[in-house]
This record gives sequence, C-alpha cells and structure tokens, in this order.
Amino acid sequence: MGLNLTLTGQTYYYLQLSPEMLKRLLKVVMPHIPVGSMVHKTFMCYKDKARQQDWIATMKKHLKPELHDEIPKLIAKYDKLGPVDDKN
Repeated sequence: MGLNLTLTGQTYYYLQLSPEMLKRLLKVVMPHIPVGSMVHKTFMCYKDKARQQDWIATMKKHLKPELHDEIPKLIAKYDKLGPVDDKN
C-alpha cells in the first residue's frame, strides 16, 4: 500500500499498514537489526498484558540473541509512559 504525496515540488512516500501487516513486516525486519539502539523501533506496547507478553515472545524469537537484553529496558521505559491504545 504505497502512497505518494507531492508538496512544493517534493514527493513524499509512506506506507499505510494495518496492525496485522505491521506485525508481519516487523517480524521480517527484526532479524536484520544490527545494533541494540534500533530495537525500540520494533517494540509495540499494549494495555492487555497477554498481548504484550505475546509480542515480547515474538521479539525474542525474531531478534538476534545478543539484542535480547534490550527488551527489559524497553519494558521499563514504556511502563513509565503508559501503554498506547490497542484496539487492533
């Protein structure tokens, strides 16, 4: 679902994905993350604890093992901020 938008002579591209498609894309991307500082880009925060644990398990399955220690840091960070809406 690629869309483009042209404003003042510049063209911008973006993807509009459903939550399920985003999860599928992240599962493909995660094994290729080279450094721990990029892991936060794949973290999804849920109000529902079961869904949160499922996503954490998915991250552990797809991330390189040396990056697993980044996950507890993200959990601590986002627990302070509070979860985002998880309607989907």
